[in-house]
Amino acid sequence: MRLKQTDAGALVPDPDHWTVEEAADFLVGLPAPLTRQQLGKLGKDCSVVCRIQQIAWTIRPTPNKPWPNERAYTQPVILEVFRANPDTRDYVPDANTERVQ
Repeated sequence: MRLKQTDAGALVPDPDHWTVEEAADFLVGLPAPLTRQQLGKLGKDCSVVCRIQQIAWTIRPTPNKPWPNERAYTQPVILEVFRANPDTRDYVPDANTERVQ
């Protein structure tokens, strides 16, 4: 997937997609931050869901990390994976009261 850019070449924020690390910020009551290993597993699971359901993901640049970019996923993909994962399922906000933003 290509990064969205303006005509001048500047990167355009994509408010409809989140990395798993960004989405984890919306977990409620998580006793400790997720480890890199847990985030990696969630990301792989999100990629599988996208592949199976033929849902597009985007690329998010990561200038402050040792890798150049991360995949970002839509809210339904994030919610499906986070609700299925034993490390996160008990901390996903209720869909009726809060929306991942």
